[in-house]
Amino acid sequence: FFFAVVRRFVEPYAMHSALKTTRNVRNEECLIAVDNLTPATRLLREAPLAAVPTDGLRGFCHSCFMERSDPSYSYTCEDCNLSGEFCSSECQERFKQIHAGVECDILNCLSFETEEGADTKELRLGIRLLATANAAPKAME
Repeated sequence: FFFAVVRRFVEPYAMHSALKTTRNVRNEECLIAVDNLTPATRLLREAPLAAVPTDGLRGFCHSCFMERSDPSYSYTCEDCNLSGEFCSSECQERFKQIHAGVECDILNCLSFETEEGADTKELRLGIRLLATANAAPKAME
């Protein structure tokens, strides 16, 4: 439902105790099970460094990506016409803060080159990733 970029791997606190990280023969990070797991056990939990919703995200919040029960929270930027649907006023405000900076400026500058309704997901994901790297360089390590 959304494009996301996560850190190179998970933090230990977000990983099930029956898993551990190791490296394979090509020196790639891997997860292995060190204990039996029951079906439907949550194995990993990781917040993305940057994420943007895809077209199939109807009925889900464009900020936290949880299912929306109240359709009344929506927002359309007056400058670049990017719109979103949200589960709460808090998520709506968080989206506005993220979007109001460099993302809106870049989309607005490029508007003369894009068609009406052009797909900007990949561009916005890159912008958000760069904004995260600028605001919190430690998160990129």
